Amino acid sequence: MPGCLVAIATGLCLHRIRKQAGLDPQIAPRDVVMAGVRANDPLEQEMIDQFGIEMVPAADVKGDCRQLCVAMERLSSAVDLIFIHFDVDALDQLDQSEVASTRLSEPNGPMRTELAAALEIIMAYPKVAAFGIADINPERGR
Repeated sequence: MPGCLVAIATGLCLHRIRKQAGLDPQIAPRDVVMAGVRANDPLEQEMIDQFGIEMVPAADVKGDCRQLCVAMERLSSAVDLIFIHFDVDALDQLDQSEVASTRLSEPNGPMRTELAAALEIIMAYPKVAAFGIADINPERGR
């Protein structure tokens, strides 16, 4: 599935959890943007492709964020509120050791400074209403 939270929010699985969270009806896949994702298992990629979930590559987040801005403009005109979810493992594996202990890591992600610049751009959009962080593994913490 295209990320557990995305799959739940879009009504692809665990409907009871989605409804208990007050997310009913589910979010349309066209209203989801996944940025900086670098490794999907084959089933995840199949679901992303099947449902047309927009992907912004890590290279864009690490660079000028043009695609990210286009995605944010599209969402801003299409939805009432925007929720930003950040998985710590989106950071480059070289940068993760000083940020948090994660279960998963992939190379070629944004560094903290690049992510901070992208978040400044994202948070400037007035419809951003919530920000969540996940994938911290306290069992591997310092």
